[in-house]
Amino acid sequence: TETGATITYAASCGTITDNTWAYGDCQDGTPATLTATATDAAGNTTTQTRTITVDRTAPTVQITSPTQGQKFTQNPITIAVSGTDNVAVDHIDVLSGTTKIGTVTGTQGTVTWAAPNGNQTLTARAYDRAGNSTDTTVTFTVALTTSDVTAPTGSVTAPTADLRGQATLSVTASDTNGSGVAT
Repeated sequence: TETGATITYAASCGTITDNTWAYGDCQDGTPATLTATATDAAGNTTTQTRTITVDRTAPTVQITSPTQGQKFTQNPITIAVSGTDNVAVDHIDVLSGTTKIGTVTGTQGTVTWAAPNGNQTLTARAYDRAGNSTDTTVTFTVALTTSDVTAPTGSVTAPTADLRGQATLSVTASDTNGSGVAT
């Protein structure tokens, strides 16, 4: 830092102490102009200005599928979420308990989940670009006819190289959870 140089800050609303802006008295949803002016020891100045939108309002969020109390007998389950905000929804996290199972970017979308048997509670948490957030939950039941949620494994064992004409195709498959694979 040059001896005698200064930086001053100004805001169209709120108060600035040192370089910290407190925007408590700014109107929600309105533009605020922040200005920083650097002055060197010779009195030369440069000014940088940025206008931002003050956003203290949390977004709203809905889980549109599954619905409250719905019952599922097979996986996967498609979870549909949507959100709104006075400025913009940044993303929506979908959680089972404290475990994030997916994220939707923007105002709406879906997440696919292979849910275990039993009563399930999902939370959708919407965030706006200012970091404000809000939650909603839905509870539903999963009663799978099998508890196997793991896909079988398989591989092609023949042909083993490029060929012309006809060839016999050979495939192996296995299922580690014991529910079997079609032959």
